[in-house]
Amino acid sequence: MTAHAQSDPLLSVALVVRNAATTLPETIKSIQPIADQIVVLDTGSTDETPETAIGLDAEIVQRPWDDDFAAARNACLSHLRGRWVLWLDAGERVPEDHGRRLRSMLKEKGAADQAYRMFVWVPQGGGAISAEQVAQIRLMPNHPSLRFVGRVREDVLASLTELNIEVESLAERIERTEREHDQQIKLQRARRNLRLADLQIRQHGPSARMFNCVGEALHRLGEAEQAAEMFSQAVAHGRGGSADQLEGFYGLLTTLDSPPRRELQITTCLKGLETFPLDAQLLCAMGGYLQAQGQLDLAVRAYQTAFEHGQVNPEVWHLDEIHDITAACCALALQLQSKDAEALQTLNRAWERLPASGRIARHLLQLHARYGRRDEAMAVVDRMDVPPGQREAFTAAVRGACLAAQRNWIAAKAYLQTAYAAGLDDPFCLRWLSVVLLSLGDAAAAEPVLQHWERTDPGNAEVQQYLAALDDAGPSASVADESARRVRVDAPAAGQPPRPSETVDAPQRDAQITPEP
Repeated sequence: MTAHAQSDPLLSVALVVRNAATTLPETIKSIQPIADQIVVLDTGSTDETPETAIGLDAEIVQRPWDDDFAAARNACLSHLRGRWVLWLDAGERVPEDHGRRLRSMLKEKGAADQAYRMFVWVPQGGGAISAEQVAQIRLMPNHPSLRFVGRVREDVLASLTELNIEVESLAERIERTEREHDQQIKLQRARRNLRLADLQIRQHGPSARMFNCVGEALHRLGEAEQAAEMFSQAVAHGRGGSADQLEGFYGLLTTLDSPPRRELQITTCLKGLETFPLDAQLLCAMGGYLQAQGQLDLAVRAYQTAFEHGQVNPEVWHLDEIHDITAACCALALQLQSKDAEALQTLNRAWERLPASGRIARHLLQLHARYGRRDEAMAVVDRMDVPPGQREAFTAAVRGACLAAQRNWIAAKAYLQTAYAAGLDDPFCLRWLSVVLLSLGDAAAAEPVLQHWERTDPGNAEVQQYLAALDDAGPSASVADESARRVRVDAPAAGQPPRPSETVDAPQRDAQITPEP
């Protein structure tokens, strides 16, 4: 049940769904403590969605699906009684502490005279380097004249502007789940969005917003050339400096990544930077392209600019750790030039600015361990957010890593295996244990550790290199020799930057996660 009285409802939570019986419970349970009213508009479910909603004390409204998300949301609005409306999709949740802060803010504010963007956050998927997020208008006053427009990627901003309702940003966020990375769901949405965007364009004409929608759907469906044309149209039709135009550049760069067309990517990126000179993701992508071509000095400059001055447009999907990533990439490019002192300075400066960054801390830890600087490495661990029960194991892993850097393999193995046996599956421990086992020629023991490392740190170039060595050598005595030849304890860990598309590619960008039957 909702936790608050209905006599003067403060907050209504609204959802437009179809066939959401499996995802709806988590969403409703997450907002029951803060909602006065929960309304679920069902667009023709063939599963147990209505019964699920009713069983969770939500109000259910039935409406036939007519290929129009805006029409569905506007129909839902007429059933809401709260002074404020929070829009969610099935499968999303509001973290408990975020929900408490949100309701407290609404109670203190009194008048419902502003709308708010909230970050919608998607966890890191397999092969990705970071979680992603975008700011969307999800919290708004319950005004009778508010109207959404658009069959897909529906928007309420024009209506808010007409009513002189200002839009501000909140720190509280909405979270999605690993379900966002399900390929079948992505393909299903892409086909749906392609059809709805076509209807929208036929009815109202082309727009940068719809070109991006079509481009994203086509790219998801494997039509890279057609997608590139749509993203190019979004760049051309988008208002200069707008989120739609920036998204067009992101999408266009992504279509050029497989196979990589570096010169065209650099040209496109330079064009994007003419309009968005301090965009952190474009700068990071440029650094990646330049690094891939061996132009490390220029790559460092791009990464440094991204870290020191880079900006993020919150209305476009972006990596939520983009500044951590640019600092780490900068340090890596410096290390590849044997400028370890400058790399250390970069990481220390980044950690001062981003003291909660586990990514920066682990890069510092790897750099100190690489030179056997145990005291400095221990000082990093002391500042890290290590679970109390793992601190002793982490200390053992650091000792082992520093011994491994000195090629004292036997002693290093004892410390690292102790840490691993104690349950420490941090990539730092897994990396150094793998190095030690391969260097000792124990490929049989190394392989499960490498596989564990790959699961914990998907997309890491170094672990993929070692696993490839095992595969290339085959099941023979030469496995250990082949793997050990590729181990370099004096090389920087994770010796490649993220693929540039990983800094600009986005998950499904539309707010709606309602599947078609």
